Amino acid sequence: MWECFDAGGEWIQIPANFDNVCNSMITLFTAATTEGWVDVMKNAMDATKFNAMPVYNNNPMHALFFIMFVLIMALFILNLFVGVVINKFNEEKERLAHNTQLTPIQMEYCDTMIKCYSAKPKVVYQDTGN
Repeated sequence: MWECFDAGGEWIQIPANFDNVCNSMITLFTAATTEGWVDVMKNAMDATKFNAMPVYNNNPMHALFFIMFVLIMALFILNLFVGVVINKFNEEKERLAHNTQLTPIQMEYCDTMIKCYSAKPKVVYQDTGN
């Protein structure tokens, strides 16, 4: 870092980092949403010690961590999303099926009409004796 300053450069810290707990949680959440996780993985692979210049592929095992983390978290988040959608769908289905504004006689009439409209005539074949 000091060599960079001595040469007239600027030491820039990337936004997605693991320098403190807050930044770490935000970075892992970003990776879990699969938005920009490849850049985070590459930066983690290039990381060295504190205030030191990154070295290309310094820690290749970090790639394994990020790949496993993204697979597990993406599946977890996907399952949560699908679960919420299906739960809401079932709630709406129940709400529409049990309409509380109809009286019991009106509900019976609706059920009868549904059965009448769904009924189909039966085809009976007669033997003509030929």
